[in-house]
Amino acid sequence: MRTGNYKIYVYSKDKTMQAPSGQVAIIKDVKISKRKETVELDTITIYN
Repeated sequence: MRTGNYKIYVYSKDKTMQAPSGQVAIIKDVKISKRKETVELDTITIYN
């Protein structure tokens, strides 16, 4: 990927039942500052 700021997102079932659609977006911000840099995120849990 190119250097820059990215948003990684997934959709998950809303366990709190507060979202009208029943789904919520889980968004993680990531910054890549060097070419060929390896970036690791924490585990993202998705509920079905």
